[in-house]
Amino acid sequence: MIVSTPTGSTVYAAAAGGSMIHPNVPAIMITPICPHSLTFQPIVVPAGVELKITLSPEARNTAWVSLDGRKRQEIRHGDSITIATSCYPLGSARTGCQAPPSRGDGMIVSTPTGSTVYAAAAGGSLLHPNGPAIMITPICPHSLTFQPIVVPAGVELKITLSPEARNTAWVSLDGRKRQEIRHGDSITIATSCYLLPSICISDPVNGLRAWRSVCIGTCTRRRKKQAHFEEEEEAAEDGEEG
Repeated sequence: MIVSTPTGSTVYAAAAGGSMIHPNVPAIMITPICPHSLTFQPIVVPAGVELKITLSPEARNTAWVSLDGRKRQEIRHGDSITIATSCYPLGSARTGCQAPPSRGDGMIVSTPTGSTVYAAAAGGSLLHPNGPAIMITPICPHSLTFQPIVVPAGVELKITLSPEARNTAWVSLDGRKRQEIRHGDSITIATSCYLLPSICISDPVNGLRAWRSVCIGTCTRRRKKQAHFEEEEEAAEDGEEG
């Protein structure tokens, strides 16, 4: 598992299937490495969440924790580590960036509570509802460098259809209000200035598991009993007695 910040282990997390996160997004990316379940997908949580990772007592082996490739430390069964962002952020700002032209079959622009599963099915990461961010997910991109990216909620996105595009494009707002855009046309996307308040009946850490279960189903995997080793030993003993 990779736990990374927008400016730390970004390329490593992207290589493992995670999304790129803009440096100004206050978030943490959790990216599994070769997960044994299809429901264990990369997820983006707010920077204020305190993560607690525990090695299951039923795990086959111990685990190792590496801090940015250094200070390697072993954790044993039942041990846990707590991860939280620093209260002293490193300020950085850059606005007015222009992305290079990208080609693909489409693009999904989603909020943490809108089109979440649709974006995840296209290869994007899950966004925690409390995260102030926007997910940009390409649909069948024609380049390996066009990957999902998470940008701050205050960013104003401007998407322009290239004059060299083969056909016109269609914009769909949550599956409705389909509208055609022609060559050279552009659309501007920004989050509303009026926030929708919500109440969480549990703390963010415990509620995160329930939220993931609602989005993509349970993230647990029943451990199988390895009974075949005992059967082989009994068969070998019977052979020796015979």
